Amino acid sequence: MRHFTDTMYMYCNKENGESGEGERDPLTQQVIGCAIEVHRTLGPGLPELTYEKCLAHELKLAGLPFITQAAMPIDYKGTTLDCGYRLDFLIDDCLVLELKAVEQI
Repeated sequence: MRHFTDTMYMYCNKENGESGEGERDPLTQQVIGCAIEVHRTLGPGLPELTYEKCLAHELKLAGLPFITQAAMPIDYKGTTLDCGYRLDFLIDDCLVLELKAVEQI
């Protein structure tokens, strides 16, 4: 498994919704740590839903506020449309986490 914590430089500015490169965001680092813990405990090869449930438990243990399967409508030409898109996790109202469980990349 690659160590993403050494290469991920993200920040989240909740006031104006900006995100970008340059600073290590403590929230991002904490979430990565939770995801690594789930992977170390479970290993590879399980369905995505299993990892989602275990990561939700890990985030709860870490005291992080999150919503799972948050609806994300699309703004199309000034009209808000529900296209059925859902975020796997919305953490602390600023960090979107989309899980993928695949055999090979």
